[in-house]
Amino acid sequence: MKKIKAFLVLFTFCSLSFGQISILKEEQLLVDEDADLTLYSIGNKGFVLIQEFESEKSTRDKTWRFTHYGTDLSQEWIKDITLEKSCRLSAVNVNHETLDLVYSIKNNSSLNTQDLTIATISSDGEVKTKDFVLKNASGIVGYAFINGFGYFSATKVNSGFSSGYEQDIAYIIDFESLSITKKDFGFPISSEINNLFSDGKTIYFYANWSQSNIQKDSIISVENGELAYKIPVKLPKETTIDNMQLIKADSTHDFFMGETKQWISGARILSESYNYGFFITKIEKDSIYPIQNVEKKYTEELENKRDIRILHGGGGGGNFSKKLMNNKYKINKCFRVNDRNYVVFDKYQTKRTSVKKDRDPDIFFYTNTIIWCFNDDGVIEWSRNIEYDIITPLANPVTSARLNTNNTISIFGQFEDEIAAITIALDGTILGDLNPFKIKDEFDLDDYMANNNITYLCDNKYVVWGLEHESYEQTQKRLKKKDYNIKLNFKIVEIK
Repeated sequence: MKKIKAFLVLFTFCSLSFGQISILKEEQLLVDEDADLTLYSIGNKGFVLIQEFESEKSTRDKTWRFTHYGTDLSQEWIKDITLEKSCRLSAVNVNHETLDLVYSIKNNSSLNTQDLTIATISSDGEVKTKDFVLKNASGIVGYAFINGFGYFSATKVNSGFSSGYEQDIAYIIDFESLSITKKDFGFPISSEINNLFSDGKTIYFYANWSQSNIQKDSIISVENGELAYKIPVKLPKETTIDNMQLIKADSTHDFFMGETKQWISGARILSESYNYGFFITKIEKDSIYPIQNVEKKYTEELENKRDIRILHGGGGGGNFSKKLMNNKYKINKCFRVNDRNYVVFDKYQTKRTSVKKDRDPDIFFYTNTIIWCFNDDGVIEWSRNIEYDIITPLANPVTSARLNTNNTISIFGQFEDEIAAITIALDGTILGDLNPFKIKDEFDLDDYMANNNITYLCDNKYVVWGLEHESYEQTQKRLKKKDYNIKLNFKIVEIK
């Protein structure tokens, strides 16, 4: 890892029709081209940049470098954590001004053990770590965090009369004392935890289990480390739920969104064996609202993908193209205004260019943002779909949604050449003049222009950050000079 250098750049201003975006400060760093980068906001204290790279001291180890920057881009501290190369940073949680970290090793499943390292980095940069070996445990699901505690589940193989049955067990991490305890929340034999959520007050486990050919599902909630309640989930016959997500509209309104898969009796072709759908349902302490699929036209917005073809040229192997097949979405923000709930989705496809199997995708192709407005019965009242091209090698969000004081919703991002905003009224109307963004169906990886990522900090301040564009020819010239550093740009912007 080459030494990081910083350069101060003059600030500039740009404006939007509804307000003004002011660039308060800019800075450029040189980082190792092989480092994996991610960034976490710590509110009015700024942000922490995490760089993951091969250890400078041993090729058998890996280093995670944590750098804390203030909202004025002043560097507060740098701390390193070095662990063996097989470790993976599985979870990061910002607890006020402290970072809570969980590292894991994917062990041989036949050993039924799970190695974990938990760590904390305080606001002044003090690092504490501790190693654990969880015996008779594998297949970790989670993690979820609340009030300085982390929750996860792992699969346990029982012995004795129930030998051969697998059961999921809950674990609680206390980051203050660096300890892990096993907790019995009453998961039955053969139970399986599919999802784990936190709304800031309650931990939710979504569990199902099969016994005597009976499929059962439940939502098990935990408050203050103790079992609060269990809610049975009633599903239509031969129906299962996949990809559950929590929609937290405000402090008192929680919804679950998921995908249903219902077996079609008598189907002979595997590809036609299931009916698929999406649902949104409200959670209350004594019940879960009936799960019913949302209208097909809305589910198709999340299911449909753009046909993107990736062209490889100039790399010495000739020109060829490949179509991206995956289609993913994640929740950007949720709001509640006037008894209506709003959820903002970002859709993307990915491409892996590195030959390293342990790396995440190298390039993220964001294709559109979708906003749903739904009532408390989970019925969608309107939807807005905005298409664009935002390409980044970084896994952090590329847009940031905000509820404005005048009860409008703004989506900020580098949609083309500059950071701009799309503002939407609560009835779905786009405010101001918005011409369709230019979108393409084919990209040349050797010459694509990476967009910036954007992360909310505090008040009206955001950090806009990304790798500076470098053409294939520029890369080759740099490598001939044995220069393995690339430029990473930061901007602190204020959006009024």
